[in-house]
Amino acid sequence: GRIMYTYSKYLRTNPDLRGKVSIDITIEADGSVSRVEVVESTMDSPDFDRDILNILRRLRFEPIPEGSLTVNLPFVFSRAE
Repeated sequence: GRIMYTYSKYLRTNPDLRGKVSIDITIEADGSVSRVEVVESTMDSPDFDRDILNILRRLRFEPIPEGSLTVNLPFVFSRAE
């Protein structure tokens, strides 16, 4: 929900904002996020990318027995007509 809210907020100032953001996120055994990084972005909006990273940093996941896990999350944003 927070990601779509942020996208809607940016659409108010840039109605043509659309594209893809691919983000690597590392989740630790305790469920916390230790690293987020934009791997690719076609949004042409560094502020938007930064806001998405900040949202993802605050996420909490179910704990796992040990280690960490890095996954890639691709987001595709396009304005609903």
